[in-house]
Amino acid sequence: MSSSPLLPLTVRLLAELPALKADPQMALLRELQVLPPDEAAEVALQVLENMDEATGVLAGMVCAEEVRQHGKAGQLARLQAARQRVPTFSGLRDWRGDVDGAIAALEALAKKRCRCASVRANNTAPVPPMFVELSSNSANYVEVMQVRCALCGREYTVERDDSYHYPIFTWR
Repeated sequence: MSSSPLLPLTVRLLAELPALKADPQMALLRELQVLPPDEAAEVALQVLENMDEATGVLAGMVCAEEVRQHGKAGQLARLQAARQRVPTFSGLRDWRGDVDGAIAALEALAKKRCRCASVRANNTAPVPPMFVELSSNSANYVEVMQVRCALCGREYTVERDDSYHYPIFTWR
C-alpha cells in the first residue's frame, strides 16, 4: 500500500472502480481532469500503488497516462515500486507498457530532459498539447504524421496503424 495519505478522490476511485464496467470507470476517471495537474498525477499514482486484479486495465492505463503527462521526478521511486506490484492482465498487449512509459517520462525529468522521448520510446500517441502535428498523410489504415514537441522543439515521424483492434504507433 501507498505510504502517502490517500486523497479523497483516490479513496473514491479505489472504492468504486473495481465494481464498475468500462464506461462508468471512464466517467469516474474523467474527474482527474478537473484537478490541478500535480494533484491529478498524485491521485493517479496512488491508484496505481493500490491496484489489484479487480481495479481493471482501463483504470491502470488512464492513471499511468496521467502520471506520464503530469508526474514529477520525485515520484519516480514510488512509480517504480508500484510497477512491481501492479497486476498483470491478459489481453492483446501488456497494458503495463503504459506504466513503463510513465516511468520513462519521470526518468527523463530526473535527468533534466524533456519527457517527449518517453512517448517515442513507448510508441504511444503524440497527444496535444505536448505535440503539434506538422503534417499528415493517410493510406490503407495507416497515417504518417510529422510532429514536433511543443516543449523542446524536437521533430518526429509517427505512423498510426488502425488496421488492428486498437491503434499501433511507431515512432522514428
